[in-house]
Amino acid sequence: MSEPELFRALNTYYTLKTEYEDNVNKMKKKIIDNKTLSWKEKNKEFRKMKPKCINCSRPVGTIFSIRFQKEGGARLAGFRLAKAMCGDRTNPCPLNIELNLGNIINIEDELHETESNIREIRNEIIKDKNDTIFGYVSTPDALDKFSKVQEKLTDATTSYEVVLNTYMTIVDNKVTKEKIRKLLLETYGDIKLIKEYVDKYKKAQNLDFINDLVTLYTTQLTPKLTELRQLTYPYCAVEKYDNECVLIQKRIQTAQMELDMADKPMGIIHLDLGNTIQPQQRQQQRQRRRNEEEEDEEEAMFLVE
Repeated sequence: MSEPELFRALNTYYTLKTEYEDNVNKMKKKIIDNKTLSWKEKNKEFRKMKPKCINCSRPVGTIFSIRFQKEGGARLAGFRLAKAMCGDRTNPCPLNIELNLGNIINIEDELHETESNIREIRNEIIKDKNDTIFGYVSTPDALDKFSKVQEKLTDATTSYEVVLNTYMTIVDNKVTKEKIRKLLLETYGDIKLIKEYVDKYKKAQNLDFINDLVTLYTTQLTPKLTELRQLTYPYCAVEKYDNECVLIQKRIQTAQMELDMADKPMGIIHLDLGNTIQPQQRQQQRQRRRNEEEEDEEEAMFLVE
């Protein structure tokens, strides 16, 4: 599953969700703006309100949800699931969207949290040992509990090592450092050669040296400087703060510090939009909704008058 496909599916999910919520808000607004109803009557109308399904247009609503789908017993096991389905659970329309959004964590935050978790487990072990020494718990019970706590400590330590290795690969990448070192040496050599061309031109007044200088600058030095900047500062942009333009350079981008801890890769589980509803029919439905809204507004204005 490619990222563009997932992004398109996610865009479809939020487009439908936004359209559905807009329709619900319009229905609520009509009730609120109806000055002929008391607040008690408006509350009754709210409870009787039946939004239409975004796919089949029946007054059964649509269920949109994003929740964490737990898998296994590990702390981070599972993934975020984005789901959309028809509100009629007895006879639903074909709408069925399920997207695995992964379980994205911030590596630095996870490092701190895991370190804190390890400290708590070690403190628990120390407490259990003291309880055994002073006879607060029996030896068999202490051994049984110690075995369980030791297993927790092993899992936490393993998780910490994985996250730490990933973190060090990002912030202390030896391959990237070596590339930067080589590029610096090459750019220093090119700059030195450019200076030599300038000195030779000044002495001989030969334009060939200037042509060689320009060629060297455009074909060798500039590409190397661009690559060097990209390796040193992956994020480099001019941003506006308080009407001032500020150069922002970051050695590590936020996306680099994100890690998907889900066992299953992010992707599309289901993307059934309902073959019974064609795009042209959907457009016709939207137009009918607009016409109905305009008629309701005119009727409401007439009642107010």
